[in-house]
Formats: sequence, structure tokens, C-alpha cells
Amino acid sequence: MPLLNSAYPGLQRELAENSASVLAEQQDIDLPLDPTAGVTQTEISDVSSPQLPADCLAPHMLWERATANTTDVFVPMGKFTSGGGMLSLQPTTYLRLWEWREDKVNLIGATQEITVRIRYENVLPELTLGTDPVLIRSSTDPLAARERSRKICWAPRKWRPRA
Repeated sequence: MPLLNSAYPGLQRELAENSASVLAEQQDIDLPLDPTAGVTQTEISDVSSPQLPADCLAPHMLWERATANTTDVFVPMGKFTSGGGMLSLQPTTYLRLWEWREDKVNLIGATQEITVRIRYENVLPELTLGTDPVLIRSSTDPLAARERSRKICWAPRKWRPRA
């Protein structure tokens, strides 16, 4: 089971990084204004306040709306994917763009309180029994290959004299 539990989240992360969803969840996060700076925070992470959901592996999509306008619809935000870092733009009334880098969502910041709806890949539960369901569809072969490769890497090597 330890080798399987090592391969299981690795396969899920690889799928998530290639935009294949296994187990998606959705949550709304309210971003208040910083009274000193006059803008919302520019990142959502495991250590920010508010934080990313504890079970968030990677976000798929983000939407936004002004927190005060609870009857408004959520508007999709653009995903920034240049790889060179988030654009250095002046904050406006909405966030508009987001970037996922180093396990955090980077934002430009907004001049009003914003509610962000995040749809994300959540972490699969650890397998504890041989009867636990594997929640990645058709994953038997990839998991077996990962587990087999780990066994080969971790197997003790026999010493052989050189000829």
C-alpha cells in the first residue's frame, strides 16, 4: 500500500498538470480590501488570508464578481500562461487575470471587494485498505507501472565482482 499511495497522487498531479480532471470541487473565496493599500490581495495560497481550500491540488478555472453585488453572475477570469510571471498592471475594479505558479494563485488586485469562485482539482483520499476505491478511472495499468518502477528503484542491489 505505501508504494501505491506514493504513485496515486503522483498520477493525479500529472493528470491535473495536463488539464485532465479526476475529482473537481468548487468554492467561493471573498477577497476583502486591504485598508492601507486600497486593493485586494494579490495572491491566494496555503499561507494567505483567506487561503486556498486545504484540498486544492491545482485550480482549473476562476470567476469573479463584486462581493457587494450578490445578484450578479460570476464572470470568467482569464488565465495568464506566459510563464514569465504575472503582468504588472494597475489594479482596476475587477481582477480580470489569474496565474497558477508555485502552488499559489497570483492576481493583479482589485479596488473593490471581490468574490472569487475557484473550480479546482482536489486531492484524492489516501488508500488504506485493498478494498478502497481508486478514484482515477482506468488507472490500473499506469498505477501498476509507477509502482513497479518504484520497486525497481528501491530494490536492494546485489553486489557482483567485476570480471
